[in-house]
Amino acid sequence: MNTTFFAEKEIEVSSFSAWTALTEMSNWLTKLHSISMIDYDKKHSFFVEGREYKVLTPEKITMTSQLVKINEKQMTVTIQAHFFVLHSQLVCKVIPLNATKCLITRKQEYLGLVGKIFATLFKKREGNETNEYLMEWEKYAISSLLNDC
Repeated sequence: MNTTFFAEKEIEVSSFSAWTALTEMSNWLTKLHSISMIDYDKKHSFFVEGREYKVLTPEKITMTSQLVKINEKQMTVTIQAHFFVLHSQLVCKVIPLNATKCLITRKQEYLGLVGKIFATLFKKREGNETNEYLMEWEKYAISSLLNDC
């Protein structure tokens, strides 16, 4: 009974650059229209397995999120989030295509009946967020690459 939002995008950067941009997601997440702020213990690196953080939405909802699994070899991160009885899981992945091109993917899954109801009510918002996420991820990867030159 889960509801899934999925998108993928082929981008003109190396898989290493795309993965690096994903590991620095704390720098670009707030560019999404659906995220007002992220809050975490800034004394330590953000992108570590087990990291808990809060995501504040424009609707003033605070989602508690956690980086539950990071697989550097497969360039995949799994994030779980919840707000009371609403639970979601997000999986982001980088797939190498060649030396200068890769595919980035984002799969957001809302779990159970509450997730299905939420996803039905906010289908357009969640679909837009999925695409915007890939766009901001790509922009950050490209700008980081240009800054390295």
